[in-house]
Amino acid sequence: MIRYLVLAVLTVCLLTHATATEPPPVEVKHLDYKSITKANDWIGLQFPDALPRDSVSRIILTQLKPVGIPGTADELTAQQTRDIASGLTRALFSETGAIQKWGQLAEEGEMAELVIVTKSGEIFFVDVLRKTGEENANAFILRGSGFSVRLPVVGVSED
Repeated sequence: MIRYLVLAVLTVCLLTHATATEPPPVEVKHLDYKSITKANDWIGLQFPDALPRDSVSRIILTQLKPVGIPGTADELTAQQTRDIASGLTRALFSETGAIQKWGQLAEEGEMAELVIVTKSGEIFFVDVLRKTGEENANAFILRGSGFSVRLPVVGVSED
């Protein structure tokens, strides 16, 4: 009996030794405190003051989820899509209130996503939000490297 127990222990030791390998190296991502500070510095500013229009190289509409039947985004013409992108860009730069810290509300859903590329190479993602059942955007969430801020659309209540 003891002989079988010793053999079992030796077998387990050999198997664990034979299959044991070094764990893969783990990459540790460091927080970019300058980015977080940038978001805090932007609180209370208007969007064009935080990210001037002349610093933007390109704005790209990457997703669109229109109100109504799913799949209708595929049925839009190129001109309709450009018009929607232009309207969202115009609203972002001229119809938003002061930048705020908090994010998406429970009753909001994403209606579109924009990507902003600056001339200096920074990339920002903008989630366009609307309240459930509504057609127009009521807020934008701007996400940068390590931060996100909220831009409410002026004239839309956030109760």
